[in-house]
Amino acid sequence: MKKVIVMAIAALAIFSGCNKDNDTKTPVVSNAVYSGQLKVTFQGSVYTTENVVIETTPNTTANKNAMDIKMDKVKFVPQMPVSVDITIPAIEYTTSDDGTITFSGDNIIPTAMGGAYPAYTVTDLTGTIKDGKINMSLKFGSFPTSYSGEEQKAD
Repeated sequence: MKKVIVMAIAALAIFSGCNKDNDTKTPVVSNAVYSGQLKVTFQGSVYTTENVVIETTPNTTANKNAMDIKMDKVKFVPQMPVSVDITIPAIEYTTSDDGTITFSGDNIIPTAMGGAYPAYTVTDLTGTIKDGKINMSLKFGSFPTSYSGEEQKAD
């Protein structure tokens, strides 16, 4: 009888150590809109554009840990004749215990104006999202680019 009680206590101890905490606060990328500053290095000069809007959305076609970043109506340098919407698809990300979303990617072909733009393949992409702020750096083709913005809450 003692053996059964000891086995029951041991089993209870083992199973109570397996914690299925469904209330964890690990964030996942959601639909969010940010407004901030874009910096692009072009022909040795740094061009800064304020109030650039980007959107993050989950990418459900890639895998559960991927997102798309869309830059809305952006002119990377003043010499650009038009503003374009450009999307960087399927960026992989991880989450940490403190709520930071860290993302990165390399050799990602962006899309704009209905097609792929391999001449501006995204490389060296790194970034974070935390506490309503996004920061990232990357290269569009050979052009070093960075972005820093804050989430815009719906009214």
